[in-house]
Amino acid sequence: MLPKEQNVITTHHALLIGAGFTPKERREEWPALKGCVQDVRAIKEQLTKSVPGVSIRMLTASLTEPDASSPVEDEGDLSSHSNVMSSLEMITLQAAPSTFVYIHFTGHGTAIAPTSKFSSNSTGELALVLIAGGDATKIQYLRGSELAFWLKKMVDKGLKVTLVLDCCASGSVVRDEKDPSVRYLPYDSTVDAAYPPTPGQSLSLEDEATLPPFRGASMRSNWLVSPDGYTVLTACGPAEVARELQVGQQWYGVLSYFLARAFINCGRVGGRQQHIYAHLCARFREKGVRQTPMLYGNKRLCFFEDANREDDAIPISIMKNMDQNLQLGAGQAQGVCQGDKFALCSINPRKRDSEQNSVLFEVIRSGALMSDLNILGMAVVQSGMTATACTRLSLRRFPILLDLQLPCRDIWERARQERPSLDVQYSDNAEPGVSFSFHVTISARDSYEIQDELKQRIPDLPASQYDLQENAGYVLDIVEHLAKFKLVENLANGLLANPAHPFRKSFSVHLVNAAKKIFYPGCSKLGPFHPTCAHAECLVEVEDGDELTLVVQNKEEKGGRDIYFYFYNMGSCWEIENLLHGNHYVIPPRSSNKDDKDFENGTSGEWKQSIQNIVPREIKDKGKQNCDDIFKIFLTVQPTSFTLLELPEIGELTKRHGSSEGRGSSPAFDSEDWAALSFRVRTYVK
Repeated sequence: MLPKEQNVITTHHALLIGAGFTPKERREEWPALKGCVQDVRAIKEQLTKSVPGVSIRMLTASLTEPDASSPVEDEGDLSSHSNVMSSLEMITLQAAPSTFVYIHFTGHGTAIAPTSKFSSNSTGELALVLIAGGDATKIQYLRGSELAFWLKKMVDKGLKVTLVLDCCASGSVVRDEKDPSVRYLPYDSTVDAAYPPTPGQSLSLEDEATLPPFRGASMRSNWLVSPDGYTVLTACGPAEVARELQVGQQWYGVLSYFLARAFINCGRVGGRQQHIYAHLCARFREKGVRQTPMLYGNKRLCFFEDANREDDAIPISIMKNMDQNLQLGAGQAQGVCQGDKFALCSINPRKRDSEQNSVLFEVIRSGALMSDLNILGMAVVQSGMTATACTRLSLRRFPILLDLQLPCRDIWERARQERPSLDVQYSDNAEPGVSFSFHVTISARDSYEIQDELKQRIPDLPASQYDLQENAGYVLDIVEHLAKFKLVENLANGLLANPAHPFRKSFSVHLVNAAKKIFYPGCSKLGPFHPTCAHAECLVEVEDGDELTLVVQNKEEKGGRDIYFYFYNMGSCWEIENLLHGNHYVIPPRSSNKDDKDFENGTSGEWKQSIQNIVPREIKDKGKQNCDDIFKIFLTVQPTSFTLLELPEIGELTKRHGSSEGRGSSPAFDSEDWAALSFRVRTYVK
């Protein structure tokens, strides 16, 4: 018989904050938001249904009368600065390591003067607009540095944190129209002066400096906390506005509404962050909402739960255009080509296994950033679906010559047929005149060798843990990984080879070393958009531990186009890592908010961050004194995703063998312009 009282350990904490309140004296110009309370109620309903024992603290600010001076909630239930701060402290103190924490803010955002070295000097630092502690008729700002202080404490304690911000993510947009659905409240210096930050409860420079160790090229020095320990999902980028959406008689924040609907479709509050994010991107675009959600941090984490199985499939958004035709959110810039096949992928993992490979799509036209799809069958596709790649025919640009010296041709032939993305030819009947990118030799049951196009041995590949006379898949997975790496290395927009192409004038990109020497991308002889170069003078050399500064400039003036920026490191262990730890960064045009009294100089149109370069310990342990990386940069004028290009270190195939990709009314953007730029970087030990 169980005792009447037991100590129950809480494994899930949720803090839900609905704060759309506007002081009465400013309400005529900036009305209070209508959907914030409904947002958190909808999220609370899903949490209560699907997460047993979850501890939920809900703080709101409701106005039942339009002329009311203060919200109707009791002081303890108000979305006030003091209540939010005390809730963050309580969760941090009470939660044990590995506990899940979900913080959902829906309301007004604003921009304050920068308080951190990581803040933008031209667009300011994000602040959340809350009720003032002790005076429910006033507002008070929760600064980004205050929020980061508690976020860092949670991550350092080992808590698994998901933060959702359904508000305008910065003040970089001029809001000429007074649209009541926009979740932005202009900065008021008197509010800032009246409520200074609490001493000891905002991130200090010392806190910013205490970051975990890293390997290879890293931008960790630009992060407030380790991006591996949390995810942040925001309603829009820094050059966009977050809006409210009317559904029937109710108003909701766009992000909160579609997130709650995703939980309903998923059957619970949970799922992999990158699957949920791809689903949200598709819903936003189909709805015609001119805002793009952003995902920061570790996208491989799960939303408010642990992963119950290995799931490395990379989801790509599928959406319907104005003609109700299906389109894939990837194109030539991501290496997608006509004839590629994709399988439907649900955000509900319980459905994913049954749907995988049961609903197939084929690319019938590959555009620059979007591709037209044809359904292979009679299936009906719902809104917000995603797909994973079954074939990548662009990999066939890199033919493979296989010298099989073991008596097991039938096993290797079966494995070859299972990989239609690869052009594998046997050495005894290869097509004449083919220039092979990889030469694979299988001379023994326990060893293999792979050479490049110059027949130079590719070093540091993982040893086989399988009998190659019985398991051909392992080596073919290795060479497929190398082909994917080579595909990304060679990605380039050939149209930009024309010096007169107008997109070339829209941006500039360069690296600066500690001695202030400037390096430009590409090749000094063949041009900045040439993807590969072997000239010694084009190599960027940096000493182990030193920093390089990457500078990306949007050269368009106010009224021009935003530049969407994506940054990857192609490392010495054949990994392709997203150094932004977010889907993209938006760089607005120069002077785009010059009319804003709080930012008189306007935006600079410049993105600048430092990159620390380290020779990895495993490289040094092999007696090597340097390593080579490629910085791959993509620029577009509309949001897209390059997640399809990411790769783990090649050694991880040993752990993941067999779990790779499967086998077998939209807003109108003006342009699909895109650019790919490359820097070859060598880090050396002096």
